[in-house]
Amino acid sequence: MSQKCTGTSKRTGKKCRDWAMKGKDKCYHHGGATPIYHGLYSKYAKTLLADKIKEAKDDPELLDITKDIAFIRSLVVNLLEKCEESGRLDGESRDKLADFTMKIGALIEKHKRVTEGYKVRIEVVGLFIERVMEVVERRIDESRIKESILRDLQEIRLPSGGQSAEERN
Repeated sequence: MSQKCTGTSKRTGKKCRDWAMKGKDKCYHHGGATPIYHGLYSKYAKTLLADKIKEAKDDPELLDITKDIAFIRSLVVNLLEKCEESGRLDGESRDKLADFTMKIGALIEKHKRVTEGYKVRIEVVGLFIERVMEVVERRIDESRIKESILRDLQEIRLPSGGQSAEERN
């Protein structure tokens, strides 16, 4: 049996008068069309997907993407063998190879970030702070505010022995 939407209008604060979507308590406009897997903190994820979420969290190989890399690499090798057998590399095969290569590259980058962490060199952070200071200098007209911001930026200390912008000058 259909029911009315339980949502309320943000503009008027009144209850919505539309019919709820089949099997839902909201109409299309208030989220009734939202897939059940949308959002880790949605009520649907907590109730309908709780077992699957727990299973994934408890999987010791969840972050191990070496299997994915090996799988795509095997697809590349297989495709190359087929091309070698036929003696030609057509456009579709070339596109697949390019796609596989991009996927392997992305997975290797992701693997590096997971295993090594994402690191930003101190020099890059220092240059970024200097660029921010230049933008502040150019864009802010009121000298009192500008001097305060520049002073705060110069006091930023970089970790692991890095220098502040003031110390580099």
